[in-house]
Amino acid sequence: MHSTAANNTAATCFDGVGNIFKDCIDPTWQRAFTAQKDTQWQIIHVGRHHNRVLDIQFNGSKNQRFGITAGPHSNPNTPHSWLDLTAFKSGQLHFDIRIIDFAHNINGLEISLDCGRNCTSEPLDINPAQQGQWQSVSIDIQRLITRGLEITQVHTGFAIQPVAGEQQGVHIQLDNIRLEANIPAPMDLVVL
Repeated sequence: MHSTAANNTAATCFDGVGNIFKDCIDPTWQRAFTAQKDTQWQIIHVGRHHNRVLDIQFNGSKNQRFGITAGPHSNPNTPHSWLDLTAFKSGQLHFDIRIIDFAHNINGLEISLDCGRNCTSEPLDINPAQQGQWQSVSIDIQRLITRGLEITQVHTGFAIQPVAGEQQGVHIQLDNIRLEANIPAPMDLVVL
């Protein structure tokens, strides 16, 4: 398994304000990454209800992580051209997840957003209850801010990893990763 295109990028599309991944990676974010080469990902078609999804396998025993980072359309007025997501500070991060294989994982997964080196939210634990079933997860952005996220300088809009020591063999699928808040329309995420 490998990424769908060279240099850990994937076909992009524009799905709307706040979207990170829905059938493809939104160009505001654009770049997917893995912390180790043992973590492999691709975009696959799974059917009509979830169409194309991120399929991720954590094949190593440590430092396994998958994330989606800011792309070339990020705001040039923020440090390092990262995203100012202040408009979402009272909103939520939503995503759908399906566990294909828990492997030896009993303590679940960790979710975080990053704002660069030495600037990240402490991970939030999630523990999807059932293997093989799609489940929806919502996380208040304010929880991530209180755990260290600098909302005006977001570099990684979504990162996920199995709990340390329980990573090898975990296989997940993700879809509909998005930020939602009461934002007046029309508004372009790039200028937030």
